[in-house]
Amino acid sequence: MKANRSQTAEIFGVAMTTVDTWRKQGCPVESEGGRGVAMSFDTAAVFRWLLDRSPIDGANYTALIEFEKYRKLKRENDVEEQKVAPVSLITNALEKTGRQIIAEFESLPLVLKRNFPELSGDQIQLVKKSIAMVRNAVAGMKIDFLDE
Repeated sequence: MKANRSQTAEIFGVAMTTVDTWRKQGCPVESEGGRGVAMSFDTAAVFRWLLDRSPIDGANYTALIEFEKYRKLKRENDVEEQKVAPVSLITNALEKTGRQIIAEFESLPLVLKRNFPELSGDQIQLVKKSIAMVRNAVAGMKIDFLDE
């Protein structure tokens, strides 16, 4: 079967960089490709090449493929781990954000009174009461970072 670089990687369950490494190590290439033309591999020839160079008993190709799949998954896992932030970092960021929001809310009644002097004391008290209710609700929230 003829396959391009990404298809070859998919067929053998490895990363495309592994296919590039194989090529540098002498893996047979059907066509080198060129501008606008994809590189082409004969998967049967690649399979035979892998068997011939395998440090594992040639009859045990499954072990070789499993090892390559393991290497691919390990690389992907290493990349994914770089995308995860520690819970303490997220918690700290949320706390800082909350404090900034609360400070803005606390100044809201004064801003309203300055910009709308016709507001009554009862209206300003209603705004303060609403802010206090929101603050209490946020303070009482429990975040489960493991919940999906």
